[in-house]
Amino acid sequence: MNDQLELLPAKAPSVTPEDVALLMRVLRGNDWMKISEVAATAEFQHRFEGLKPANFERRIRAIANRSEGFVLSYPGSPGYRLTVEAKIEEIQTATAKLRHQAGQMIQRAVEIDRVYHGKQRPKPGLNKKPCSPPSTPLHDPSNCTEMT
Repeated sequence: MNDQLELLPAKAPSVTPEDVALLMRVLRGNDWMKISEVAATAEFQHRFEGLKPANFERRIRAIANRSEGFVLSYPGSPGYRLTVEAKIEEIQTATAKLRHQAGQMIQRAVEIDRVYHGKQRPKPGLNKKPCSPPSTPLHDPSNCTEMT
């Protein structure tokens, strides 16, 4: 048995130009479509017959990500929509949220690098545990915070 942690995330599903064209055809002329609505279309059911619902969602996200900007979606979006059919406010919201998310992810990566390279130390009290009752043998007041 291999108990070693998986260091790299699972690869995204492979996406073909036909997959992107299919998603764009399904979205054309529609308002926002939830991922479950896209997955339930006859076109997607036929093309990806036998996929589990979670795999459908993962595949649709991968297709949207490979659409070169033609498919609009973002964290908290109502679903998927063709960018060329979206309102300017929807596009502005999408790009602002994606840029914000990217900034947060970069900041987190920088923080992790700083800790890894020893340039960042825990703030005082950050690594302390709640105190055990003083009557127990595990009580160590030097490495705990009082619970109030």
